[in-house]
Amino acid sequence: MNMIVKPTQVTTRVNYSKLTPPVTIVDRHCGFGKSRALIASLSDDRPVLIVLPLQTEVDRFIKEATVNLIEPSLDAGFSRKRDHLQSLLMDGYSIVTTHALFSDIAYLAQNGLLRGHDVYIDEVLNVVSCVTQEVLTKGSKGSGVSLRSWQELYLEHGFATVDPVTNQVIPTEVWDKKQDLPELSNKLYHMAKAESLFAVGDNVLVWELPPILLRAVKSLTIYTFLAEGSLMAAFLRRNGIEYSHDRDLASEKKFREDTKRLLEIRDMPSINRLTMSYSGQKRMNPKDQNKVSVALKNVRERLMRGADMTKVMITCSKDMWFKDGKYRKPEVDPKEPSRMIQKRQTPGPYAAQSRMFGDTNWVPNTTRGTNDYRHCSHLFYLWDQHQNPRIIEFLGAEGEGLNDKYAVSELIQWLYRSQIRDGKPVTMYMPSKRMRRLVNRWLDGDLELY
Repeated sequence: MNMIVKPTQVTTRVNYSKLTPPVTIVDRHCGFGKSRALIASLSDDRPVLIVLPLQTEVDRFIKEATVNLIEPSLDAGFSRKRDHLQSLLMDGYSIVTTHALFSDIAYLAQNGLLRGHDVYIDEVLNVVSCVTQEVLTKGSKGSGVSLRSWQELYLEHGFATVDPVTNQVIPTEVWDKKQDLPELSNKLYHMAKAESLFAVGDNVLVWELPPILLRAVKSLTIYTFLAEGSLMAAFLRRNGIEYSHDRDLASEKKFREDTKRLLEIRDMPSINRLTMSYSGQKRMNPKDQNKVSVALKNVRERLMRGADMTKVMITCSKDMWFKDGKYRKPEVDPKEPSRMIQKRQTPGPYAAQSRMFGDTNWVPNTTRGTNDYRHCSHLFYLWDQHQNPRIIEFLGAEGEGLNDKYAVSELIQWLYRSQIRDGKPVTMYMPSKRMRRLVNRWLDGDLELY
C-alpha cells in the first residue's frame, strides 16, 4: 500500500466561513465519460477524496483506477466507517467513498482534515431536505403530534430557539439535558447541534448539508449534468460559495438532438387528467388508482404484446407500485449477470391489474449514476415532478424557475438509465401533460436550463 505524503493537518476548530477554495462544476451530459475521465486523471502525487452516489461505483473506481484508492471499511478494525475515514485522511491516503458517508463528516471538515485533499463529487449531493416528518413521528407513547407541535413542544417549552436572521434552529441547554425524552426527536437534535436545522415559516423544518464540507477542502470539483436544474447550484449560491461552470455547448446540443431522435414520447389518454405529483398520487382515490392499473394493462396487451418485461422501466410513487410501500431492491440475474431482476413482492394499487409487475424494473424517479437498467427499452414515467416550494423558498430561488428546471433535469437523468445511453431507441409513456410539455421544450431547445 503506497501512502501519499501526509498533508499538514489542523487539529483545532477553525472558522472556515470566509474560506473560498476553487470550486468547479463540470457539466457534461449522461454517457459523456465523466467517470472515465476522472479515473484517468488520478495520479500518485496528490491525495484525493472521491465521493460517489452508489457502492457499485465505489467498487468500479477501486477496480479501474491505476492509483491506490482506499474505501473506509469496518474490516479495518474500526467500529465506524467514519472513524476509518478520519484515519485515512490524517495519513494522507487517496480515498473513495459514498455520498452518504461524506455527508456525515462535517466535524472532520471543521477540524481541517479535508484541507489536504482535492475532493471530487460525482453527481450532486442531497443538500436540502424537508424533515418536518420527524416532528410528526414523535409524541407521547409514540402517538404522533400535529404540525403545531414544532412550536408548542420545541419552542414554547424552551428546547430550541430560532435565529431571527438566519432561521437556524438553535438547541438550548434544556434540550441538551433532556434530549432523551421520548417526545423529542434525537435526529432533529443532532441536526440542530450540527448547525444544519432551519425553520421555514411556522411549520416547516429543513435540513441543510453543512457548507463546511465544501469549504474546508483543498479544491472541489462536482461532476453532473444540467447543474442549474439541481438544488446544488442554488445551495452554493445561498452559502456564498463561488464556482466556475465548465460546459461543452457543442456536445450538449448534439446530446439533445440525439435524445430527440432516439426518444418516442407517448401519451396515456385514459389517465392524463389525473394528478401525478407525489401529493396527487398519495391522495388518489381507489377508483383512479384502478384507472392507472387498467391503463398499464391496456398498453401491455395492445401495444407491447410479446415484449420482454425485464426490459421495462417504470417510476411512480413507491406506495402505488408496492403494497404498503415495501420495496425490495433488484438483484443480479444468476442466469444473465449483465442484467438486474426485481425480487418477488406484493403488487400495490397501480401494479395489481397491470400484468406488468413480475420482472418489470421499478426505478425511483430521482435515480442517478447507475447502469443497472441500460438494457431497458420501454419506459413508464408516471410522475409529475415538483420540488417542495418551501425548499425553493429556503434556497432563495423563487424567481429562478427552479421547479421546471428541476423537473426536466431529474427526468433526463432517469431517462438515461435506459438503453438510450447506448444510442438505442426507447419508447416512454408519460401521462403528465406538464412533463411532456417541459421535456419537448427542452428537446426543441426552447427551455434553457442554465
